[in-house]
Amino acid sequence: MLKDKVKELAGQYKQQVIDFRRHLHANPELSFKEFETSAYVEAQLRSFGISQITSLNEEELKMLGSRLKPCLEQFRKNQHVEMVFFM
Repeated sequence: MLKDKVKELAGQYKQQVIDFRRHLHANPELSFKEFETSAYVEAQLRSFGISQITSLNEEELKMLGSRLKPCLEQFRKNQHVEMVFFM
């Protein structure tokens, strides 16, 4: 069953996700100035075998955010989003 597989994977990667979050929170950076954060995330993705990574500059991020915001707002209005937390 898919739910059981998700629970299994969540348990398997729980500590790794906790460590990842703790690292990010222990090393905060200003918005659009997340140079160390970007490098850390890229290193983590590469460690997972993801090699094709594209970085966006500040203007590209702002443009993307401005285009995505209306889409996300519309999605939130029209969709019931259920979040599941595994403890």
